Amino acid sequence: MLPIPDSARPRPTWAFAALLTGLVLLLVALPPFVPTQVRAALYTAFSPVCHQIDARSFHLDGEAFAVCHRCTGIFAGLVVGTLLWPFARMFDGWLTRRAGLLLALSLVPAGLDWLLGVAGHWSNTPLSRTATGAVFGLVAGVYLARGFSLIGASSVAAPARTLDLSHPTHPLG
Repeated sequence: MLPIPDSARPRPTWAFAALLTGLVLLLVALPPFVPTQVRAALYTAFSPVCHQIDARSFHLDGEAFAVCHRCTGIFAGLVVGTLLWPFARMFDGWLTRRAGLLLALSLVPAGLDWLLGVAGHWSNTPLSRTATGAVFGLVAGVYLARGFSLIGASSVAAPARTLDLSHPTHPLG
């Protein structure tokens, strides 16, 4: 049996991204289960990333999650996206070339859900907010896991390329 070269081995560092996003999702859902002081700290910790409107947040036992429906969907999608990376990595080249487009397209459902609601053409619901957030989170999670999987890979950094302008055959030389 031939040894597998290090560059071809899957990097388990993506699993760290899955654990990290799972921990964040756990913190999102933790407020109903913790004392008031810890709950307040969680709300404060998540306040920079979410409006935390009570009517737009999931509740358990009368206590709101640390973020709204859409942000809960994003965080849940991040977990699923990171877990999907081992299966998505076979499309790495395709995903890499289209990263900006795919991330932008994944924001369209949330943007439409919000815009149509503001314009009065659609009444968004907890399900629509959560689902549209999850679409973005899923795509972002795949790219997050991809980034973590590159940590420690020797082939991550491309060799530096220099441009020799002094060479007589170069058009700018």
